[in-house]
Amino acid sequence: MPKTRRRRHLVIVVAVALVVIAAAGSAWLTERDGSRPTSAAVTGQGAPDSTASKCGPVLRTSAAGAGEHIDNAPIAYPAPPSFGDHRSRWEVRAASFYDVDSRPEVAVLVHNLEHGYNILWYDETVADDNDAVARVQEIAEPSAKPPSGNDKQD
Repeated sequence: MPKTRRRRHLVIVVAVALVVIAAAGSAWLTERDGSRPTSAAVTGQGAPDSTASKCGPVLRTSAAGAGEHIDNAPIAYPAPPSFGDHRSRWEVRAASFYDVDSRPEVAVLVHNLEHGYNILWYDETVADDNDAVARVQEIAEPSAKPPSGNDKQD
């Protein structure tokens, strides 16, 4: 191998090694300085502890047999639904926030759940409070982007 070619190969090998070392060092420093997210509890979000006592019991329902497409019959849901039979159509480009007048049929939104969307349901205690509605809209905005790869109807 000619000398210049050997030198070029050596430069490439050294450059790649330096990139690998820099990446490993960066990962180590990030881990060490605590700037990396942890599994510790998140504070300052959600309902205050005093509100938690007003929540109803946790519902545990089997999803077995649920999830059929039903287009020509009414569908009853518990409030709020988290799965179940739904319409074959779903909101591909769903809005980040719906009010009572703009919300699609619940059976359509349940289909969105099947495609990985998250829905924050709220009731009239929130709908009647402008500050609470504004807070719900604030929460919804960062998650307005639809899940990737879920833009096809099925």
